[in-house]
Amino acid sequence: MFVDDLVIECDDEILLRHFQLKNSLSINWGIGEKSICDDFEKQYKLNEHISKKSDLKLVVSCEQLRDKLNSCIPENIQNYSQVIYFCKETSFDKIFKKHEDFRNAIKYLCALDNPEPDKLECVAKVLVGAWFDSDKSKASVMEVITKAQQLSPCYIRSFNLQLKLDPEVENILNNIEGFTYKISKGFLEWEFEEGLNEGILPYSIDSQQFSKFKEKLKEKQPICFDDLEVFLI
Repeated sequence: MFVDDLVIECDDEILLRHFQLKNSLSINWGIGEKSICDDFEKQYKLNEHISKKSDLKLVVSCEQLRDKLNSCIPENIQNYSQVIYFCKETSFDKIFKKHEDFRNAIKYLCALDNPEPDKLECVAKVLVGAWFDSDKSKASVMEVITKAQQLSPCYIRSFNLQLKLDPEVENILNNIEGFTYKISKGFLEWEFEEGLNEGILPYSIDSQQFSKFKEKLKEKQPICFDDLEVFLI
């Protein structure tokens, strides 16, 4: 591999997406062997040899540098090369403000429909943690997400659309006066007395943590919100 900071391969596509990350403000395409231009051209030829198409991206942390490098992509690599910008920041909150597409991607993975900034940041952090803990030589997206879902709190949505509450648990919750709830992307989101108190359990209903929550409810049989609240914290 010549362009290998990140490579994305979809099982149902013949396209390989390669990303090369650079923070330096003085980089250029270069000329000759071991230049960025040379690496991009060699990566294209290598992909072509294995019957794959190429989408090669140079990622820089300066918008002006992106524009400059995009305006002078060498002719021999123009058809499959692009320079894109991604900021170098110290917090996810700052990244979210600069990259709406990144924020929307994290929001899609979040169990909440309208998540607060702290919930979005939690999702991003557990995903990064799961990524660093994965075998990055060949990690599947779902493997990383599944690993992240095992952390708590995570607030990462479930992709199992058939999830349902245990009937006994439903009966307990339905009989708590003033208490309402819904299953949002696999998570139990609740409200008491029309917003006087509200929250979401920090684990999905198909997790081991929820199984423990469920067994506690069945054992204690709470009949009012005061009895229930201790299990929601």
